[in-house]
Amino acid sequence: MYKKLRMKMLAVRIEWHWGFIMRGRKKGNHLLEKGPPYTSDKILRLSKRVDRHCNSISRLTNKYIELAKNDQILPCFNMKGEALCRHN
Repeated sequence: MYKKLRMKMLAVRIEWHWGFIMRGRKKGNHLLEKGPPYTSDKILRLSKRVDRHCNSISRLTNKYIELAKNDQILPCFNMKGEALCRHN
C-alpha cells in the first residue's frame, strides 16, 4: 500500500515538473521568435529554470522505476520520461 501511494506521489511530482518544462519551452519559443541572441540573459535564465526541472524529472523517474522493480509493477514512465500509462 505504501509503495503504491509513494509511486502515485512520484508520478504526480513528475507530471508537475513536466508542466513547468512545457511552459518554459513555450516561453522560450516565443522569445526566440522575437529574435534576441541565444546568449541573452532572459534565454539563459529560462534555460537554467528548465534544466532544474529536467534534472528533477530524471531523479524522480529513477526513484519511480526502482520502486516499480521492487514491487514488480510495470513502470508508467520509460527512461526518456515519456508516459506509458496515466494515473487517475
